[in-house]
Amino acid sequence: MKKIILHPLLFAIFPALSIYLNNTGIVTFNEVVTPIIILLFLAILLWSLLFRLLGSWHKSAFLVSVFLILFFSFGHLLPALHLLAYAKQWTSLGFLVSTQLGLSLLLLIWFAVLGIAFIATMKSSSSFLQITSLLNVMSIAVIVISIGTWSWKEISQSLGTSETDSFSEVWEGISRKDQSIEISSPSKTDSLPDIYYIILDGYGRSDILKSLYNYDNTEFLSWLEEQGFYIAERSHSNYSQTALSLASSFNFMYLDPVVETIGEETSSRHPMRLMIHDNLLFQHLRDNGYTILAFSTCSTLTDLKDADIYITHGSQPSEFQNELLNTTPIPIFLNLPFLKSQYDYHRENILFTIQHLKDAAEIETPVFVFAYVMVPHPPFVFGVSGEPIQPDRKFDFSDGTILTTVMSQEEYVKGYRNQLAYINSQIKISIQELLLGSDNPPIVILQGDHGPGSMLDYMSIENSNVLERMSILNAYYFPDQIYKDLYPEISPVNTFRVILNRHLKTDYAILEDRGYFSILGRPYSFQDVTISLRSDSP
Repeated sequence: MKKIILHPLLFAIFPALSIYLNNTGIVTFNEVVTPIIILLFLAILLWSLLFRLLGSWHKSAFLVSVFLILFFSFGHLLPALHLLAYAKQWTSLGFLVSTQLGLSLLLLIWFAVLGIAFIATMKSSSSFLQITSLLNVMSIAVIVISIGTWSWKEISQSLGTSETDSFSEVWEGISRKDQSIEISSPSKTDSLPDIYYIILDGYGRSDILKSLYNYDNTEFLSWLEEQGFYIAERSHSNYSQTALSLASSFNFMYLDPVVETIGEETSSRHPMRLMIHDNLLFQHLRDNGYTILAFSTCSTLTDLKDADIYITHGSQPSEFQNELLNTTPIPIFLNLPFLKSQYDYHRENILFTIQHLKDAAEIETPVFVFAYVMVPHPPFVFGVSGEPIQPDRKFDFSDGTILTTVMSQEEYVKGYRNQLAYINSQIKISIQELLLGSDNPPIVILQGDHGPGSMLDYMSIENSNVLERMSILNAYYFPDQIYKDLYPEISPVNTFRVILNRHLKTDYAILEDRGYFSILGRPYSFQDVTISLRSDSP
């Protein structure tokens, strides 16, 4: 152990491996392979350069490991300091973690620690054999503990489920077992309309926006009605989390059969990923000649790269890559004026999707367009007139209590309200271009996957405002503008039952519109909140 040097290589792969092991239901192994190879290459390159300088493999390996530990721990230290500054109202600490000048000072401290380690190592007369042995043990330990923890969690969950088969087989069984969701073979029509399914993440219902956010959305809704839209003014989501909501909507079913199969203790998002990517709606549509077009979302669960046509505006970091970047000081440098930050990429992706919705009209075959746009959901990156907002915290898609521990509820409400106002203006332009530019008038669905989360506690239904979280925008445009099958309380689980019945001649029964809340750590432990959602008081 003293002579064999393993620790710089193991410390290099640990950050990417750790993120993967903690998100195996969301992140695929293929997404991790390239970052691990790059990290290993860079670690070996740095090790070789330091060896040429110091003439010792052990000393140079020590410095590589010190660098890696400091580099990948910086992103964990920064949010902790930010939270401490916010909780204790320490102005000086808040300055360090919330301003570019303060972050620059933190970086200088970081470089100083690294410089001291380098000078001390270079001047040391030690052979570093003992340190090599210690670091080898430490690096092996963190890898083994991470894999062991993941393995124990996987074993525990598999023992708690009612089926040990792979979920892909279970999902096929569910689709065959439930006669209400069997795939029928409706007769094709000569002219099927294009279908645009536009999910505006976290878009709340008008009455909730007015009572809790002091925002009057009447002008936007009236404009939609003037274009011929039907507004389901009492609509709510069927589930309180994005993945659950979309899995239900795409398969026009409640998720009870899934829970009966895998158990409510399971925390893996893999079943939802499978139900979103391999859904019954797409099977129906493809059987009837539709082309599936999806816009890039940069969110693993909702990024449908296996669509017939996948559109992205260019190279951009994935959700996994953003999470890996957030463990390092790199985002601080990306915030410099001449570089492009993670928030800039996010802002560009939102606008690209909204502005290019109309492009699908050029496709000759009937097309189904899935556009999942992460607004007005946090992070709040647009001002009321579209001016770029650069939040002073790490880039992620946090909501609810995860976000309101580092920002006040008042800040959340203001950020949400401003972002909503700007997005409304952009959606109006896009819808108008879409309707005017389509030779064959399309079906357009504007829908929230859930509502906002200023009063959401991810760990407690009792501390959450369920009506805020689950009351949604739900608007429909049908080419003939005959809306006899729609009603004010219609929820997403019935959206495609209505559309398939009308246009593909299926015979799906309309389900009761119900809502289920679940906490973040137990997404399948559903609590029926339908009665609360029918209340007029938030």
